[in-house]
Amino acid sequence: MSAAPRPSSLSDLVGYYTSYLVNPLQWTSRHLDLVSCRFEDVVITPSSSPPNHSPNQNLHRTSDARTDAEKLAMTLDAITKRCSLFNILVIDTRLFAGLSKGSPFYFQGRRVRRLANYVMFIYHERAIDPAENRTPTPVGYLQYNSVHGARRKLFEARPGPRGESNRVGGTLCWKRIQQITPEEWTEDPYFMCPLLALAQFEEQRRDESNPATFTSRLLVTEVADKEKIVLYEADIATELLDGLKNPKEADRPMN
Repeated sequence: MSAAPRPSSLSDLVGYYTSYLVNPLQWTSRHLDLVSCRFEDVVITPSSSPPNHSPNQNLHRTSDARTDAEKLAMTLDAITKRCSLFNILVIDTRLFAGLSKGSPFYFQGRRVRRLANYVMFIYHERAIDPAENRTPTPVGYLQYNSVHGARRKLFEARPGPRGESNRVGGTLCWKRIQQITPEEWTEDPYFMCPLLALAQFEEQRRDESNPATFTSRLLVTEVADKEKIVLYEADIATELLDGLKNPKEADRPMN
């Protein structure tokens, strides 16, 4: 059996393959395949001391920081988990200056609704990237459970005309969610949405010419996962960002 036809460019996609044009919450591995995107595990050796952090700073917070790490790993409360991460990255290590609302993702100049709890960790102004001589791109933070909740709302079945339970609609909702939810939560294609949004944010704040690629980073936690917090890093081509702005003119192959 021959493989199903697929768009060769973004202009091809918006013109003839509109089935691909869905809410980012509905992205699957086939959307990542279009731009040759895949998940890869990278082993990182932690440094002995984080940037902008002196071993003598905040010694009085040692016990609190340990508690924050325990809360980050053990709590099932999403707000407590985010506050614990904030205490570690902003108050204790001073690696970041603070939090702000996450940057939205844009397609064809239109803003795509972002998840309510998606935020960005902002670097201090003094934290200059030596390669670029500028403040690094903020690091996004997302709680994976909010992705689950948003998908449920997306397919949520409406009650019957008299307010009765819609069992058929509920079953269809569950099947749709199962179809787009990956077996391993750490490889959810939706993560590309905030990573692309971070690259778009960085492109917008530049006055000079853009580089060939932008590097985006995203931290993700899952409330039931007590073993890890995952850091994603993606190199986003400027050519792809241009295509998202005006896909009808993006006629070059996507991979």
